Amino acid sequence: MSKQHVNAVVIGAGAGGGIVAKELSEAGLSVVLMERGGWPRFEQLDHDELSSQFYGVLPVKDYWGIHFAKLSGGRHYHDIDLCKIVASKAEAWLREAGASRIWLSIPGRGLGSGPHQAGTCRMGNDPKTSVRNRSGQLHDMDNLFPADGSLHVTNGGFNPVLTIMALAYWVSDYIKREWKGTRFRS
Repeated sequence: MSKQHVNAVVIGAGAGGGIVAKELSEAGLSVVLMERGGWPRFEQLDHDELSSQFYGVLPVKDYWGIHFAKLSGGRHYHDIDLCKIVASKAEAWLREAGASRIWLSIPGRGLGSGPHQAGTCRMGNDPKTSVRNRSGQLHDMDNLFPADGSLHVTNGGFNPVLTIMALAYWVSDYIKREWKGTRFRS
């Protein structure tokens, strides 16, 4: 098998990775996009995995023989209190605007159906207090630009996919602008 040179390897075709791969390839860089295997079918999973207190792995394995994680956890009570405060303010605003029927939806303590991990690679100028520079590049490793939810500190109260996509455009724009056909740092 012959070796082929590529300019960028993008791992994961999620909200950030897909955008970065598209933007860099359209800018003329040679890009490889790597993705994991397929999703398991529902009937392969333990139907009680979200309510179980068992911390471990499911007996189901992926394409590479790695077990699926069994999730457990829940929302912090302060998050629920905050939701109640925000919901009551929203209800007051809606009533003031003339709404006559309002439905409030306050989450429970259980594990949510759409958690997104965030903030594991904080952006900043100081390597002592952050993992990445303002362009998304790791301080301590050349040519590594994670473009995912780890870039921003918190998700706030809504699905962060649009923020992740915007940050992926930010990171890919920097790479396209600064790429000189070699390393970013010597």
